[in-house]
Amino acid sequence: MTVLNQGLDAYRDQIMAVISTVEVGTGTTPETTSDTALQAHLISVPASTFVRPTGEFVTRGRLDATQANGEHLSEVGLRTNSTLVTRKTFAPLLKTDLIEVEFEILTRLRNRT
Repeated sequence: MTVLNQGLDAYRDQIMAVISTVEVGTGTTPETTSDTALQAHLISVPASTFVRPTGEFVTRGRLDATQANGEHLSEVGLRTNSTLVTRKTFAPLLKTDLIEVEFEILTRLRNRT
């Protein structure tokens, strides 16, 4: 069965509506589909979501110059009030008070081919 464009948008809108925070951590173990939390959660920041083309949305979360300084950031995820729904690891970034870090996560809903 193929989900129509308006169906992809409806699913997108439902998911966007429940994303509450961007989670940031220092874990380095690669993500798996069975993860239920960040490996080493450090901080949660409010999420902002933005609609993109059919079935897509962007979520942003920002660490300002006062947050998580001295930490090697290496994982990020999106959370509803109760559930981690995505997780991604990346090369460690040393956070200092000289930089702000903004995470931008693109979520795409697609039909399998």
